[in-house]
Amino acid sequence: MKRKIVMCFLFFSILVKADNIHASSIKVLNDAGKQSTTVEAVVNRYCEAVAGSKEACLKVNSLVLIGTMTLADNSQFTKGNLEIKYKKPNKYIHKYSSNGQTMISGFDGQKFFSNISESSSQIVPVIFGELYLSNENAFFDGTDLIAGQKAYRVVSELGNAKNVMFFDIESGLKLREEYVENNKIMGIKIFSDYKLFDGYLLPTTISTAGSGMFVVQNIKRYKINSIIDDSQFQLPRNKTF
Repeated sequence: MKRKIVMCFLFFSILVKADNIHASSIKVLNDAGKQSTTVEAVVNRYCEAVAGSKEACLKVNSLVLIGTMTLADNSQFTKGNLEIKYKKPNKYIHKYSSNGQTMISGFDGQKFFSNISESSSQIVPVIFGELYLSNENAFFDGTDLIAGQKAYRVVSELGNAKNVMFFDIESGLKLREEYVENNKIMGIKIFSDYKLFDGYLLPTTISTAGSGMFVVQNIKRYKINSIIDDSQFQLPRNKTF
């Protein structure tokens, strides 16, 4: 499978860059409230919603996601099996299997690897990337209305671009992320259908739009703090699950 794939990474606060998407559903509610809340307060509220505390989020040393992923573009619709493994501090492997072929990409702690002809994102995802947001690398930017829900808006600067995150005011959970360049939304990621797994409230549907493609991850199972040997973060010889 040689066509370009949008690689969707969970608990990762930077979106894969994609072609421009115009979004008209976002409305600023309260610019005057930008200074009333801090990034730290939003992150703490998020951690409380997900795990009860920030300390509980920090205790997650490995994470495995198992489910399916559906990719749709203008000419093709594909569904396959998905498996993603993360291990602190920065190892991960992403496997997507469809029609007898498996696409693999990841980071072994020192270098990226992939069996995909076109390179995937060269940014290392981490478990609960939200934990690393602070008033030093991000800022609170008021409140927005996201799909009818009031949400805090947190912005992280990324050089000439920025990552915008929206956290539900009532629940504390993350609703949406946007990758923005030159004031244009280039990629959108939506988190929904949160369910409990071993005491952690995690999204089971993750939708990503960009580059003329729409991707939906349906997570059936999360495994938290399972033992993962470092040898798993490499290309298997048979390149299958």
